[in-house]
Amino acid sequence: MGFPRRMETQFIRSSALEPVHQANEDPDDRIRHFTRLILELPQCGEAYYHRARALYLKGDLEAALADFLLTLKWSPGHKGALIGQTLVESRIFGQSSSTKQQNLCASSGPEKVPLSA
Repeated sequence: MGFPRRMETQFIRSSALEPVHQANEDPDDRIRHFTRLILELPQCGEAYYHRARALYLKGDLEAALADFLLTLKWSPGHKGALIGQTLVESRIFGQSSSTKQQNLCASSGPEKVPLSA
């Protein structure tokens, strides 16, 4: 599997993750920080999770989704990653779906708009 759960818990509690708890920290700093941790411990799902959160805050939804999925690969059932994945997917697919509907409405008259998408 991935990083052993007991070791991951110890890792989470270590000072290596302290910067993530500072509310005023720049997301770019957090991304750099967790990228370094991922390079050192590529099977640590928690590092991917925290980088995904920072990427989400920056608005990089595709990269955030990729990291949430990597979190789930290395830490199956990670509740935060499951919630993050759902949130990001709803924003990505919700935007594309509403954009399609807007384009459809703009390109056809009222009589041509389908009743269901």
